[in-house]
Amino acid sequence: MRGERLKAVREARELSQKDLAERIGTTDKQIWRYENGLNVPSSDVLARIAKELEVSADYLIGLVENPTDHLREEDLTPMERLLIQAVRAGRISEAVKTAATLAEESEKPPISPQQ
Repeated sequence: MRGERLKAVREARELSQKDLAERIGTTDKQIWRYENGLNVPSSDVLARIAKELEVSADYLIGLVENPTDHLREEDLTPMERLLIQAVRAGRISEAVKTAATLAEESEKPPISPQQ
């Protein structure tokens, strides 16, 4: 594991070592050990860290340079694509409206199939 990458991503997500540890079911001391190269997480723990931080495990172990190489455009919803396009084009007010719509949709209960 590239400890400096783990630390950088964790800090970018504004998580303390304790916050991350609680979310993945370990201790803050263990996170400190990973970040300082004293311990290497098991594959299961690495997967939980990557999922929690929304980066690829390959990025955390240094196989790729882009932390989001695991994300594919076809995995995005149409609304998520619109949000990305608006941000890239600098259309901030449109991006904010789209983000608000996405947030509202994520708070709705899932639609159950009719029987």
